[in-house]
Amino acid sequence: MSYPSAAQFPAVVVAVDPALQSRFLAGDTNLEQVLSRLDQVGGVSQRVAVNMLTAAPVAGAVGVWAPLVNVLLPLNAAYGNDASDADLDEFSVDIYIPTTGVWTLTIGAPQGIDAPIIQLFIDGAQIGLVAGYDLYAAALDPDSYIGISGLSIAAGLHRLRILCNGANAASADNIARVTQIEFLRTA
Repeated sequence: MSYPSAAQFPAVVVAVDPALQSRFLAGDTNLEQVLSRLDQVGGVSQRVAVNMLTAAPVAGAVGVWAPLVNVLLPLNAAYGNDASDADLDEFSVDIYIPTTGVWTLTIGAPQGIDAPIIQLFIDGAQIGLVAGYDLYAAALDPDSYIGISGLSIAAGLHRLRILCNGANAASADNIARVTQIEFLRTA
């Protein structure tokens, strides 16, 4: 099986079993070995997660996206478009799905007074709510998440795109923040 190189896929953090996770988090960046182990596991409840503080989005983002530290957010960090905060800002990350199956996508997406509506796409096809997810809230909710279950995804490299598309009339801005991206295989 052919895998993406570490340069193409630098933000992978995989938690399949404690030994594998410990090795990877300790700096074992032999991606071929890690992904091969995922293929061997092949069972339900596989997890693929991206830490958005260290993620390297795909080139071609619209707007200015960058990691940011904020003690009010989970893990004290997020990836956001605070510098550009414009409608139609977007970024993409490549995600390696190790096994064909049914997956649930969870995105840490803090809500707040300055948040937009975001739409989600995998490999160019929109997923989840067609109208998008309104991240506006009258007060900061750092622990809000978007969950989409029942996604049939083939093994391989996939591109997840997050697009700011409009805003609630009460929102003061278009600032999107993403704290994490996680795929969990459920069947």
